[in-house]
Amino acid sequence: MINEEDAGYCRSDSGSVPHERSWRCDCAAVIAPELEIWKSALLAGAVSVFKVVESLARASVDGTLTRDEIDAAFGASPAKIAKKKAAKKAAAR
Repeated sequence: MINEEDAGYCRSDSGSVPHERSWRCDCAAVIAPELEIWKSALLAGAVSVFKVVESLARASVDGTLTRDEIDAAFGASPAKIAKKKAAKKAAAR
């Protein structure tokens, strides 16, 4: 008989949930097994917001924020920013 862990299932308070690999189910369960999934998601979201706020704070040390600095804080790469500028120029012609 195959147990749930061998079959690719993760045990949680809400029952067994199928997934690809057991280590992907809830990595926080290794560190804090009593941490519920929704709490883990809430913490991940809060950390993401804090990273954006930190990036904006670092960029505004000189007292101004440019559009590029704001885009970079939200995860836009320099290539995406350049592509966006090129598209804006092309639309203005």
